[in-house]
Amino acid sequence: MIALDTNVLVYAEAASDPSNRHIAAQELILRLGAPGAIVPLQVLAEFLNVCRRKALLSTGNAVERVGGYMDVFNIPETTPDDLLIAAQYAARYQLAYFDALICAVASRAGATVLLSEDMADGMEIDGLRIVNPFRAGNEGVIANLLG
Repeated sequence: MIALDTNVLVYAEAASDPSNRHIAAQELILRLGAPGAIVPLQVLAEFLNVCRRKALLSTGNAVERVGGYMDVFNIPETTPDDLLIAAQYAARYQLAYFDALICAVASRAGATVLLSEDMADGMEIDGLRIVNPFRAGNEGVIANLLG
């Protein structure tokens, strides 16, 4: 199972991004929506915050988009145990706490891959592999993941 990090959702909205990340992110979302990839609730919260802070979308449009993501992706519940495991991950893997929380929730929900630009590409966290979908050289990895 594949999980998505916030930056994938944000790049999908960043039409003014001069790189190909916008197009790549939109394609990932389209291809992963059908099998119902995992999107931790923390990712949706960060997405709303980034949209507001960077004025990517109006609040109403951002909320609407999040509702759409909630209809298409698996949104696992964040549990008290996830908070404690995230604290351990943050310390052990030198992660920001909220990145560690995303990893803890995704892993518990059955994800084996987290698509993220923010964390170290190739890092393994208790069976969850971080893959940067925007890194040159990962095209084959992404193609294999998407089938």
